[in-house]
Amino acid sequence: MPRTGAGLLVDALVEAGVRQLFSLSGNQILSVYDATIGRPLPIFHTRHEAALMSESPMVLLSGHAPRGQAGRGAFQEMDQVGAARPVTKAAWRVEDAARMGAEVARALEIAAAGRPGPVHLSLPGDLLEAEIADGPLSVIPTGATAVLAAADTTLA
Repeated sequence: MPRTGAGLLVDALVEAGVRQLFSLSGNQILSVYDATIGRPLPIFHTRHEAALMSESPMVLLSGHAPRGQAGRGAFQEMDQVGAARPVTKAAWRVEDAARMGAEVARALEIAAAGRPGPVHLSLPGDLLEAEIADGPLSVIPTGATAVLAAADTTLA
């Protein structure tokens, strides 16, 4: 089966040791849900994602209108990054399906660094469904893996 941007995203989360995916459900992110099938990453659907003051390292993923539909009033075509920026440590829209894993790794590292907090990634539907050539996965930054491991010990 061909690899997709959504598949790279899930690969990066699993590789980083993420064990649960909390999601605000929506049409444009369905391909991420499909990519978790058969993977050790259960999804918990939520209805509220405010978290900046709790100092919880988390990455918020939102499905976004396909890039080719920009400016045409497409479903979920809004400035998600602008809306998320005031309540997150960082927010950006992914622009390249082949970098999906690297973008997730970067978001995980920022979420865990310094004062932990939420990071938002806006994920255009066309990138999530884009087929990716086989190749090595992006390397998860050491800091992100170390912080995730440390968080596991504090939960015990």
